Amino acid sequence: MAQKKETVQPKVTEEVDDSMEANPEGGFKFDTDFNIEQEFKVAPLIPTGQYEGHITGVKFDAADMALVWDVSLVADPDVFMTDNETPVSGNVIQYKNYFPKAGDELVRTKSGKQTKRQAKINMIADFQKKMKVNMNTAKAIEDGVQNAEWIGIQVIVSINIREWEGRFSNQIADIAAA
Repeated sequence: MAQKKETVQPKVTEEVDDSMEANPEGGFKFDTDFNIEQEFKVAPLIPTGQYEGHITGVKFDAADMALVWDVSLVADPDVFMTDNETPVSGNVIQYKNYFPKAGDELVRTKSGKQTKRQAKINMIADFQKKMKVNMNTAKAIEDGVQNAEWIGIQVIVSINIREWEGRFSNQIADIAAA
């Protein structure tokens, strides 16, 4: 005759986050006081213009199928962001190269002039010419990233301010090796 196995219930424990302990009077105990309305500041922006910089990082973003370039800006000490406090020099702004994805050859660009695949190939061709780097094949790109071949390249970037859903941010409109 088969015996019934004894079922073991897992022990349930409650983890407590010490950073926000319950107050005896109710509510939470924060380790500092703040007031969002009084302390909120819009993040400063880099004024539109051309700046010198250096490539300080390059990584592959598989989710976006893109290469992400970190550009550290170099500017005179008297060049400030829109808050007139934060220096432009030392800020890092990113530029992305988007690579063709499967199916891009079937989708036209907004203008209808070419496929998304062809548009991305053409943009990468222009970019590698301006930056004086070899991005002709997937292997060349992989080697460039893994061997940090592009770190330290001096660049000139054109930075714009853009609005998206009511928020403003900076973007690199153009980039080229100095």
